[in-house]
Amino acid sequence: MPLTVPTHPAIVWLKVWRPRWFDGVALAVGSTAPDLAYALDGSGLPVWKMSHGLRGFVFWCLPVTLVLTWLIRRAAPVVASHLPSVLRDYAVLGRTSHPLRVTCWSALLGAVSHLLLDFLELQLPLAEPVMHVLGFLGLFALVAHVGRHRLLLRWHGDPELAAPGSLPAPRRGVRLPARHPNVSGQLLAAAPEPSADLPAGSSAHPPAGSWAHPPGSSWAHLPAGSSGPRPRPVRFWSIVAAVTLSWAALAFVLPGAELIHATAVRLFLGVAAGVLTAAVVVELSGRKPDAAAGPAG
Repeated sequence: MPLTVPTHPAIVWLKVWRPRWFDGVALAVGSTAPDLAYALDGSGLPVWKMSHGLRGFVFWCLPVTLVLTWLIRRAAPVVASHLPSVLRDYAVLGRTSHPLRVTCWSALLGAVSHLLLDFLELQLPLAEPVMHVLGFLGLFALVAHVGRHRLLLRWHGDPELAAPGSLPAPRRGVRLPARHPNVSGQLLAAAPEPSADLPAGSSAHPPAGSWAHPPGSSWAHLPAGSSGPRPRPVRFWSIVAAVTLSWAALAFVLPGAELIHATAVRLFLGVAAGVLTAAVVVELSGRKPDAAAGPAG
């Protein structure tokens, strides 16, 4: 079968083609959702057969994708602040939103693409190594293309505004500058409402053509103390390592541990659990000083 990652997430290129039509996170998660059922192999539950069938679209792939998409967006600002600078634009995922129908459509389309690739592999067994190579190359090209052109900034705004608790939920319907013809002028950008905290005469919206900012710059002035929890790399990565290793130890003693595909998916989920746990701990620890200070005045 094609590898769960990176072969199946090739569908995410649709997001680059038509950013407004698709939820990129839901596409990526949905394309892997059928195989996440491997984690339950050995339990006696008929989850795998369901996840790779028509019923699985509604009863497995869709709910699993919706939950994971929400978790990824919730954790994105904290996680991105602990990644290399070239990946920190992904913080903006924490303050973007799509209509529920777009997220559901993207989740189901990702799952359908998964089954289509599996079917192709069954018909052409020799396609497996080709898919593996193309999957790795495609994922690398996708990340490089999004990063080089800073597409996340064009689609959603400045990642510096994505810190947890820094701004209200984004509103929809903001058009992007026309200088980017390769991105639809109807794209949705997450932009805050005008605020009294902005300097006089300034706008909560970036000036036309300024979507690519120099490092450390921002087109909106945030009030003091609104930047969210500061990065804590030692704590963050220590928690990631501890949770991942604990999960890995458990994965090798669970029923079905002798099945390579089941253990591989469990290890993959262990890394995800480690990252999410670390993000929660860092964010909560960043709130403690504010809570201890009590109400102002």
